[in-house]
Amino acid sequence: MALFAVRIVIVCTLLSGCIMMRGHDLEPPPTWPLQTDSGGKSIRIKIAEEKMKENYATGDLNVSKQAMKAYTDSGLFLRVSSGGDADITAEVVLSGLEPRTNGFLRVLNGMTLTLIPDRIAYSPTMTTTFRDQQGTVIGTVKKSEDVSLWMELFLLFGMPFVDGPNAKIESVYYDLHRATISQAYAQGMI
Repeated sequence: MALFAVRIVIVCTLLSGCIMMRGHDLEPPPTWPLQTDSGGKSIRIKIAEEKMKENYATGDLNVSKQAMKAYTDSGLFLRVSSGGDADITAEVVLSGLEPRTNGFLRVLNGMTLTLIPDRIAYSPTMTTTFRDQQGTVIGTVKKSEDVSLWMELFLLFGMPFVDGPNAKIESVYYDLHRATISQAYAQGMI
């Protein structure tokens, strides 16, 4: 009987599912790419990520990769790099990845072997400071998006039909960069 109970616990733990969902509060740019021909300017992207508790959510590589993709896709720059000299420097600081959760629900989720759902919320916030070649601040743009990670036994059946947490967080980073570029372009910073 004890072995049967242990097997049930293991099976329920292995079958628990998780799904990451976005808040979709971020306004998409009106047109993308912003320009069809590359402008004459170059931009250097510096990522300065604060230390976070959740390893999968911090991914300096993801933030940098999505920044390079977004700035290249914008069509505004002749050259996009992460080092060297450039006409404009974009200093990106990522914060707000501290998990917010209800402690009681987290315990209840564990005690019921994920039968009762638990929600972990994040608000990735990207603050980008644009500087010219002399280091003078041209302007700052701050954008954020709400992200929730739901964990429950029955979400296992929905997992094959949605993007995984890594794909979701990459799309959040890309959209944060796009919204930043769009606002900076509209305000004449870049």
